[in-house]
Amino acid sequence: MDSRVFRLGADAVLRARGRREIARFDRQSAARCQLRVLLGLLHDARATPFGRAHDFRRIRTEPDFRRLVPLRSPAELHRIDTPPAVADGRKAFRKALGASWQTTLAYVAGARPQGRLLSGRIVSLGGSDLSALPWLSRSYSFGNAADAAAERLVRTPVTCFVGPADRVVSVLDQVRWITGRERVAELWPDLTAVLYSRGSPQDDWAPQLLELLGEKVLLLETCFLPEGPIAVEDPRRGCLVLLFDHGVFFEFTPAAEAGKSDPARHGLAEVEPGVVYEIALSSPAGVWACRTGVAVRFERRDPPLFHLVPMPAPAAVDNRKILTSPPRPPQAPHRQIAGIPAAPPEKFVHTPWLTPVDRG
Repeated sequence: MDSRVFRLGADAVLRARGRREIARFDRQSAARCQLRVLLGLLHDARATPFGRAHDFRRIRTEPDFRRLVPLRSPAELHRIDTPPAVADGRKAFRKALGASWQTTLAYVAGARPQGRLLSGRIVSLGGSDLSALPWLSRSYSFGNAADAAAERLVRTPVTCFVGPADRVVSVLDQVRWITGRERVAELWPDLTAVLYSRGSPQDDWAPQLLELLGEKVLLLETCFLPEGPIAVEDPRRGCLVLLFDHGVFFEFTPAAEAGKSDPARHGLAEVEPGVVYEIALSSPAGVWACRTGVAVRFERRDPPLFHLVPMPAPAAVDNRKILTSPPRPPQAPHRQIAGIPAAPPEKFVHTPWLTPVDRG
């Protein structure tokens, strides 16, 4: 699998699958996909203590979900008596993460059709789990190089860096100091892309990365949280696109209501461009209607394109500035949805590479 011919063939397969993946993703109705995702999550968790306590079997619409499952912060979710588990959640979360990676690599292949992503190593510099990469790409990943010496990277044929932007810049600065080169990309002629994440919306690392790497290397921003993947930059549009078909259900609360214990909750079909929202998500990681502290401003609703913006939060609970809601009395027992049968969920993730990912 390390022969040059095999790698060239693997790159061709990656590009072909990438074109199909982007075409499929572009055709999807974001609102319909989100309902499928929600019903799939509810179906998988209906027999868990959390699912029984919140009557998951009878939820069939987004308004039902909002009425029966209140917004909570991560700390509040950990304090409740019934842990918000998902049956076989680890496998489902890995599937969602794998689908997100393949969409990300599809954007890379589409923006750099002449790039040879699999001719070298995909290097993680910490904060990114490459174990869920499609098997074809995972074969050429470097694993986690967060503690790897810059000297080792100098001798490694790198085609893609993945990680927090500050870590990527730090490593590239070390490589520049070691080699004395102004443009470190000269060391790696096949370097195709840098997939980076920002620690804060105020941070703008693109100019520094551009100075270090030049315009040949594709810079794509990603937004993945431990609770689930959120978005990746669409290089055709220059905005983050919501990963609405990747196993995570999203809700949006107006940032102006951030201090309220029970703010309005909107689905993807209800958001308005130009308005700042905080993202809440439910995912196979076992979180339900979880406030993230991530603030976005939509540019378009369909496709769902947005920019990360500072969260006007009154308080922060961790390094990601996740908003906590004020203390509230225990929830009263919820009202049952009498006489309404549970709707059979549809498959909540559909991508051409999921089977190989599950086998990884």
